[in-house]
Amino acid sequence: MRRILFSQKFPSKIELQRAVAFGGADLKGVGIPAGARIKFEAWHEKEVGFLLPKVWVRVYGISKELTEFLELRAIGSLLGSTQTVDMAVTRKNDFRRVMVAVLNPGLIPAHLDVVIGDHYFELEFEVEKMGFDENGEEAVITWNGGCSSDGEGEKEGAGSQEDELDQRREVKRQKNGAAWNDGNSEVADGSNIFP
Repeated sequence: MRRILFSQKFPSKIELQRAVAFGGADLKGVGIPAGARIKFEAWHEKEVGFLLPKVWVRVYGISKELTEFLELRAIGSLLGSTQTVDMAVTRKNDFRRVMVAVLNPGLIPAHLDVVIGDHYFELEFEVEKMGFDENGEEAVITWNGGCSSDGEGEKEGAGSQEDELDQRREVKRQKNGAAWNDGNSEVADGSNIFP
């Protein structure tokens, strides 16, 4: 018996499942050899590349008015590849919840400054303990607040973390203040900020 394979796209997965469930059918007609039969099977291509770990990230610092699916998807894209946005949990809580695929969950930062529309936000992130490893199996995720694993920048306490955040904000305010100067001020090298 000779076997001939054809590949055909179906309009939907439901139609494909219906054809597979039908089984097969004997073919009859002019020029068709006796005993010819048609059978449907789903074709599965082997995936290339490797599967990335997926983690749930809680996002703090966005007002409820600006919490929409597209904004949250974009925020997830800042961290990795957005897989899904949990709008049900987002609507019920003071945090937003996004699942992202990343190379290393430990490198997700604890803080990130972003602009959404014409609003500036200082976002805070928290990676949930349960996620999916590179095999696609549920696993416990280790996240140290975006700090490197060699101990550099480890948390000393909540007070010092808030002080560090305040210092970063003050530096940004000073930089922004210098950029909006009147143009008559001179920089340390003697040149004007604006020519």
